[in-house]
Amino acid sequence: NDADPYQLPYEDIYPSSPSIEQMCEAVCTKKIRPATSKRWLTNPILCHAVRLCEELWIDDPACRLGSLNIKKQLKNQMELVENSSSYVNVEPQQQPTPNDGPWTA
Repeated sequence: NDADPYQLPYEDIYPSSPSIEQMCEAVCTKKIRPATSKRWLTNPILCHAVRLCEELWIDDPACRLGSLNIKKQLKNQMELVENSSSYVNVEPQQQPTPNDGPWTA
C-alpha cells in the first residue's frame, strides 16, 4: 500500500506561500476545493470524512449541515474508527473526562 505523494492543498494552483487575497480568490470566488484521493473513497472510514467535507463546502449556508448534525456525524465516525481499530492502525484515545468541554459526547 503505497501512500499518495504529499501535496499541500492548492499547491498545484499556488506553489509558493499564497497571499490571503490569492486564497480568497481561489476558495471564495472560483470555488476551488482541495482534491481528494480516489483511494480515500474506497476506505470505509475515510469515505465518510470526504463526504462530510464535501457537504460542508456547499455554498448556500441554509443548505449546509448544522453544527449538531456535524457533531453527531463526527461522533459516529469516531465510533466507526474505534470499532474498526483492528482494521486500522489507530492508537486508543484517552477516555474523556467531565472537564473535556462541550465537544465530547
